[in-house]
Amino acid sequence: MLGVEGKFIKTPSLTDKQAQRSFHIDRSLGIIVK
Repeated sequence: MLGVEGKFIKTPSLTDKQAQRSFHIDRSLGIIVK
């Protein structure tokens, strides 16, 4: 939840769906990097 909340704080202009989508993309990239 902290990660999601941080994402909303960083991008308050995005809608819930857009924020969730970008959050999932960040997670995918993080997994690929690791």
